[in-house]
Amino acid sequence: MLPEKNRRQLRMIIEQELEKLESSLESLRDQTQPIPPDGTMGRLSRIESMAQMETAENLLARASRRREQLRAQLEKMNSPDYGICARCHQPIPLERLKAVPDAVMCVPCIEAATRRR
Repeated sequence: MLPEKNRRQLRMIIEQELEKLESSLESLRDQTQPIPPDGTMGRLSRIESMAQMETAENLLARASRRREQLRAQLEKMNSPDYGICARCHQPIPLERLKAVPDAVMCVPCIEAATRRR
């Protein structure tokens, strides 16, 4: 189990990351607004705008998933298994959790899982 000092530090990191995500999500939502068909832009501009909108939609989906993962980690933070690798059940190093606060596996386990794919 992580010491309370480390939990507070990680909670602050997650909360800061969530604030940044909320700001990004707002901007991305603006970029995914439908393009009116009766606009005065040319055909190429419309195609470019649609491609940009599709990219923004993909980024919005990824940012939304990330937000949910971070929120789940905030909820889990008070449980004894926060910071424990889901695969080997060993503590995830604090430095990894600082870099990736929603990590559920240690680096060796994530690398092993990636190699198997």
